[in-house]
Amino acid sequence: MDKELLQKFFRNQCTAAEMKRVYKWFDTTEGNDYFLERLDKDFRRYSNDDNLLLTPDVPSTKILTKIKQTRNRQNRHSGRNYAGWKVKVAVAAIVCISLLSAALIHHGNSTLDTTEADITYRTFSTSNEQHRLISLSDGSQIRLNSNSAVQVPESFTSSKRHVILQGEAWFKIASDHEKPFSVQADDATIHVLGTEFNIKIDRDAGNIQIAVSEGTVAFESANQTENEGIRTTLSRNNFALYYPALNEIIIENTSVINYLSWIDGNLFFYDEPLWQVSRTLERLYNYNFNFFDENAKYLTLSANLTRGELPELLTVISQTLNIDYEMNTLANEITWTSYKNQPLTNHSE
Repeated sequence: MDKELLQKFFRNQCTAAEMKRVYKWFDTTEGNDYFLERLDKDFRRYSNDDNLLLTPDVPSTKILTKIKQTRNRQNRHSGRNYAGWKVKVAVAAIVCISLLSAALIHHGNSTLDTTEADITYRTFSTSNEQHRLISLSDGSQIRLNSNSAVQVPESFTSSKRHVILQGEAWFKIASDHEKPFSVQADDATIHVLGTEFNIKIDRDAGNIQIAVSEGTVAFESANQTENEGIRTTLSRNNFALYYPALNEIIIENTSVINYLSWIDGNLFFYDEPLWQVSRTLERLYNYNFNFFDENAKYLTLSANLTRGELPELLTVISQTLNIDYEMNTLANEITWTSYKNQPLTNHSE
């Protein structure tokens, strides 16, 4: 049996066809052996993972207790019609898992009349240098960057899926046209049906950043009732900077892969002008970049870099392009100054 399919089964993420396949496997000798040897261990590993969001009032403890009781009875009767007990254990386990799936489904359906006031949120957070992957009950995934938090309902209502973000997170949202997904990020709300995107609330820079890697999202700022807010649509490779204090949004069409570099630690530039490379670094490191010579803006860079400390990156870039730079840490400014051993022409003079 495919381990990924079993994992989906215990997380109640299987399709009807996949459920049928699992149940059919339960009837085999291999499936029976699995119940006797691995069931409760894998159940806990797959469904009670610390990074997994599960409905808290599903009676998984009771189900596991019943399975263990059945197994204990089988052990007491060892040597007496073992094959018969083996079948009974398998049947009991199937019943228990069926009850678990039914409980999850019932819990989801029982929220049809849930009001906003009745919704209880569960908070997931990360500390410094920590990432966290959260798998939601609808199959969606959220990966939190360090020093971030997301509030997720213990169960989604019948009409919407809504979470609240602080910090930065990448989202991969399972499509469900009957239940649109939305993310509240301070003064902004991002609405999606099924897509992949990154949101960063940058308090130092005073902006909210949205990078869309797949699909389409709808952006909405606050003050919609006074018709003062902003509404716009962002699609694949759109990068948006929203400034709440100015009620202003800037949208660029660019490769957004580097805005996800906090996930894999890589920065990739292919034949990109230095001004665009510098703009990316500005947003990642909150430094302003200046050019002593306008010509330097159009030097092109192709490099696959490891995202680390900014001085290390600047050194690699300067050596690759054969230029110098000055770094003012007090003012958070970088200036590309000259070609090595040869001053650039200052066109501002």
